[in-house]
Amino acid sequence: MTQVQEWSNERLNIALSKLMGRTELTAVVVNYDMIAKYCEDPAASLEVQAKAGAIDPEGYSHNLQLIKWGRTLPRISGKAAFELMNARGEIAYVLLTQGAGGEDTAGDTQD
Repeated sequence: MTQVQEWSNERLNIALSKLMGRTELTAVVVNYDMIAKYCEDPAASLEVQAKAGAIDPEGYSHNLQLIKWGRTLPRISGKAAFELMNARGEIAYVLLTQGAGGEDTAGDTQD
């Protein structure tokens, strides 16, 4: 496992931009206003998490558990955990529509 480094959001955003192929890997100077803010923007964060998980779902889940809890949970595979994390949008939708009286009206359109 790679050790977690204490980086500023700016430094981490630049590193992630390079790893996502949005900035040249060898770039020394980066226009920070022109890159995605992976640490601050939820959509950009999900994009980088999805790419990391697609490359290595077991490793992603393993490292996430170590960073979050300092250990891994033995009863769920990394692939299953990653699949659950990817389903959170659908899960939120189901729970929110159930909380709103169980009616699915989000997809309704008025002509």
